[in-house]
Amino acid sequence: MNLVAKLTDRFWHYFFLNPVAWFLLLLLIVVVYENYKLNRQLDTVCDWIKSPDEFIDKPNNAYAKAQNICGDRLDSAAPSALSHSPRLTAAQ
Repeated sequence: MNLVAKLTDRFWHYFFLNPVAWFLLLLLIVVVYENYKLNRQLDTVCDWIKSPDEFIDKPNNAYAKAQNICGDRLDSAAPSALSHSPRLTAAQ
């Protein structure tokens, strides 16, 4: 048995015996799932909000703040999603 296999076996042995590692793994899974749910909710909200043609420097209400957030999400989306963006077609 080579050294890498021995170290791997030892790592997994100690991992399975360590309750803190299990707790942190469970916590990581919960956080990733909650982040996924939050992003889906934000996508739903952004689908209902009309995106402004330009960025609002100092938004004065919650709707303008939401437009800025959704506009930033559209800018960071995949290139295929940008082709359907009203902001992109208005700039052309």
